[in-house]
Amino acid sequence: MDMNIYSERMRTDQHNRYNLENLAYKFASRPDFYNRMTIVVAKMKADGIWDALEVKDGKLVYNFKKDKRFKEYAAGNTSHPDYNNQRALYYTIAQ
Repeated sequence: MDMNIYSERMRTDQHNRYNLENLAYKFASRPDFYNRMTIVVAKMKADGIWDALEVKDGKLVYNFKKDKRFKEYAAGNTSHPDYNNQRALYYTIAQ
């Protein structure tokens, strides 16, 4: 159990009608989460990562061959000018 959850459950004022801190925190943090998630998804779509993700058997699976950042490297097209850059990026991320 997380220490924050434990301290939250031990509070004596959590059922008081004047306890607006939890409600205020929920309303203040939820928009921040949505904004950050929107930025992450937009960046993934712009970079071409979004198409490489699939849900199989309830798990998120990444297929680098569908990732547009590694298109030439996954195809094995060694004559393409971006091949070495994509290969270096792949090995950098894989480490």
